[in-house]
Amino acid sequence: MKKTMAAKKPRTSSKRSRTKAKKPVQDASPSTSPDISTAEKNFVYFRQLFVDDREEELQVRPPCQDTTFAVLMRHAESALFNNRCSIRHPESIQEDIIGILKTNGVDDIEDQYMKARGSARGILFDTVWRQVMRFLEHENGSSKKALLRALLIEDPSILFGDDEVAEYLHDGIVNRGSRFLQELAEDFNNAERREQRLGADDLTWVMAANWTNPDCPLWLMERPAIYQACRSLDRATPMTESAVEKRLKSSGLLPTSTDHFRRATSTPIKQVVCSDEKIIEKYLVKGNAFAPLHGKEYPFSFHPPGKHADEKIQKLNEACDVALKKVDESSKHYGEESAEYRAARREFDSIPDKAPPSPRGYRVRVEQKRKNASSDAAVDR
Repeated sequence: MKKTMAAKKPRTSSKRSRTKAKKPVQDASPSTSPDISTAEKNFVYFRQLFVDDREEELQVRPPCQDTTFAVLMRHAESALFNNRCSIRHPESIQEDIIGILKTNGVDDIEDQYMKARGSARGILFDTVWRQVMRFLEHENGSSKKALLRALLIEDPSILFGDDEVAEYLHDGIVNRGSRFLQELAEDFNNAERREQRLGADDLTWVMAANWTNPDCPLWLMERPAIYQACRSLDRATPMTESAVEKRLKSSGLLPTSTDHFRRATSTPIKQVVCSDEKIIEKYLVKGNAFAPLHGKEYPFSFHPPGKHADEKIQKLNEACDVALKKVDESSKHYGEESAEYRAARREFDSIPDKAPPSPRGYRVRVEQKRKNASSDAAVDR
């Protein structure tokens, strides 16, 4: 490259021309940026921590760790696994199915669960990181600044707890002024119109966030059931069965990733039965081994309590406060042996002390094989 540049002599011999000819050409491509190379190493390291759920290693945060990566990982954990996907809830269909499969000779079902869980966590991390990389162009290939920008857009309240994000905002305003603020305002405007502020693929998001949901275990479902469940879990996003199929076959969201959604070798949940409002009410499970689950009702309900229940609780609390005030006043003015006190006490005791009943939990219906029926054909994986 130097020989080629030397062959092209400047048209004039001015000092300005000579300076321009000798000025080295800088490659601003993000793919060759040293910062990107560092980011990729950190990405692999922190991604594995997130997949393994090794939270204890984040609490120490030694100086060699990139703090913003650690913040991103904790942020993804709290934002995406907010539906008990990181725990083994004992009163759930997932735990019952795991127990029955183990009893019936599927000795590696625990290992299958861990692989399914890890694959979903990896895809979640990839989804978040892919959105971060969208800001590289605005930040001249700096993955550090792109990450800070993404954290600010995803959750503006981070300004109160992260000095690096606050410093990034300060430097952007001081160095780039209105142009920086205009770009940031456009990013915020786009984020406020989306369900996921960073513009993640909604279907991938809901699948990964619920893959090992104890009350909606997608990894134990047949493909049509996964589609039915996703439609209920995210009623705002248009989706098709072929779109679910495509994401199940995907071999990773990033060039550095080979993860895909891992399912169990046996997927007994054949159908997800929803109400007219697309709320999950029942699961259809197939197989004689699952007969003990037939008709079982679990405590968790996909039905929200509803506005009317909240209003009823509020009215009960208000009535209770008024009646209790009357009891106190009658006790002070007339004494506890008076008719006024007894009347106030009867009014207070007549107020129900129980909240409205919660919505019914989901149930299981088991479809068993007939004794003379041939065994089911192998499921198309």
